[in-house]
Amino acid sequence: MIKNYAIARSLTIDFDNRLTILSGETGAGKSILIGALSLILGERASSETVRSGKDLAVVEAEISDIPRSAIMELRNLDVDCNGEVLTFRREVQAKGASRAFVNGRMVPLGALKKIAASMFDLVGQHQHQYLTNADHHIIFLDTFAGLTDLCAEMSRLYDLHNDLKRQLDELQADSARQKEMMELYRFQVQEIEQADLSSREEESLLSEKRILENAEMLKTSLGNISTSLVIDDNSVTSRIAQLEIMLKRVSEIDTSLLESHENLVNSRYALEDIGMLLASRAEKMDVDPDRLQEIEERLDTYYDLKKKYGGSLELLNEYYDKIKVDLDSDFDMSSRIESLREQLGEVEGQLADAALGLSEKRRKHAESLSQKIEKELSQLGIAKGRFEVRITRREDENGLIESQDKRYRVERDGIDEVEFYFCANRGEELRPLAKIASGGELSRVMLALKTVGAAKRNLETLIFDEIDSGIGGEVAVAVGRKLRQLSKKHQVLVITHLQQIAAAGEYHYRVYKEKEDDRMVTKIKKLTDNERRKEIGRMLSGDKPTQTALKQADELLSQYEQPKSFTDS
Repeated sequence: MIKNYAIARSLTIDFDNRLTILSGETGAGKSILIGALSLILGERASSETVRSGKDLAVVEAEISDIPRSAIMELRNLDVDCNGEVLTFRREVQAKGASRAFVNGRMVPLGALKKIAASMFDLVGQHQHQYLTNADHHIIFLDTFAGLTDLCAEMSRLYDLHNDLKRQLDELQADSARQKEMMELYRFQVQEIEQADLSSREEESLLSEKRILENAEMLKTSLGNISTSLVIDDNSVTSRIAQLEIMLKRVSEIDTSLLESHENLVNSRYALEDIGMLLASRAEKMDVDPDRLQEIEERLDTYYDLKKKYGGSLELLNEYYDKIKVDLDSDFDMSSRIESLREQLGEVEGQLADAALGLSEKRRKHAESLSQKIEKELSQLGIAKGRFEVRITRREDENGLIESQDKRYRVERDGIDEVEFYFCANRGEELRPLAKIASGGELSRVMLALKTVGAAKRNLETLIFDEIDSGIGGEVAVAVGRKLRQLSKKHQVLVITHLQQIAAAGEYHYRVYKEKEDDRMVTKIKKLTDNERRKEIGRMLSGDKPTQTALKQADELLSQYEQPKSFTDS
């Protein structure tokens, strides 16, 4: 079902099995059908495809006989696939947003594309471009040879090897960094232990530093204080002694003052002791530049290490305890490194066996593919054409795989490079297919590859667009026969402008434009036998088929063993 897509208002088509032809005049809308089918196959959508004046374009397809490969993908997406019909749906909004659904469940576009790839194959100009890229030729050979499982194993081993190599490289780098770190930790522990720092010492050094820095002032101040207390004639203690005499006389009269007298005497004794102590301290107070420098150097050690290891003695000690624990722990990674090396060695051996085995199988099947393609091409009008599958190994002196004294670079698909060589006529030099084949020749090579199974296998539906590019006459008849043969195993849809190919179909649809509400719309109609005869006649002679064209249409139809009794209408 196609709704509001380009100039298609609403189309519903029920394609039959076997070979179905779609034809129509230029500009009728055949490209619209391909565009809509491309959406179902997961291609990107453009808001420009939404019918003018509409907000949403919808393309929906129902598929029966769901292949097992698609069922597995559906289960991975938690999409219900218990029924016998699978529904794909694409919605394209005029504002540009696009959504994809499978059985009513919205899925990522990549998921839709992957599921559709297991069920459909659209062969058009894009596949001709695909065929001219030699990097893809290895895929055709592997598919023809039935090496899909071996290729998957090769890819798995390649990824496993790279993953183990990455782990080993990272572990070795970690081990090297760990060794460097342990050396640093050992140095730091030794540095901290040799410094023998303590908060008590730091406080004492700071106190002593303050005293030494103020020694002159302290000496003078202590001398003045001691003089005022005990040395001077009018010292504090001298005056207290006089007061003692006076208080003693008073206390003899008032005995309650005896204790006060005793306290005053004791105060004088205490002040005399203080004065003498301060005098002694003043005499010993000397400026010692050497000691001050020694203290400053020691305090610099405290400052430098605290700054280096956290900013305080507390944080420094915490860091010391941590790295001491790390040093005492077992950080030896050698056993893990050795284990990874052993695993890597085993996988390298398996990878080499897989790559060399895959290479041998490819060589064995390359000649068979070449012969079969030549046979198919001879039936498609290139009777004297030559086709050859050439395989070369990726030699590299630093390659991972060694065989017969040569080393080869391995990639995900093995050690081989595959390229198709072609010439259309005997006697000509074989050259790379991409450099010499015409569009028509490429179409026939692609069809030959499809026929011999050197493309996707187990597909339910093949869609051919522009398969008739660059061909005509008897070649077109041969292509038609080949498409009919291919349709015995697949549902085949062919969009064509050649009457020879159209006559090969078992079902035929005509795409045309018609005015509705002052706007042109694309429509499609399944043709009856007589309508089909007329359509082939139109393709032969123009808008209105002549009697000669109709007779030629009868002849073309009879070539495909379709005897019919037609009457004009």
